Amino acid sequence: MSEHKPESLNYKSAGVDIEAGNTLVERIKPIAARTRTAGVMSGLGGFGSMF
Repeated sequence: MSEHKPESLNYKSAGVDIEAGNTLVERIKPIAARTRTAGVMSGLGGFGSMF
C-alpha cells in the first residue's frame, strides 16, 4: 500500500497574495486617515480601528 502524503497548503496556493494585500493597505491608509474623527481611539492596524 502506498503512503499518501497530503498536499501542503499555503496562502499563495489558495489564491491569496499577501504582498498585494499589503500594497492595498498602504494605498488605503491616506484615504482612511481622512475619515478620522475625535471618537477614534487608535489608528489603522492589524484589523481595523477602535471607536
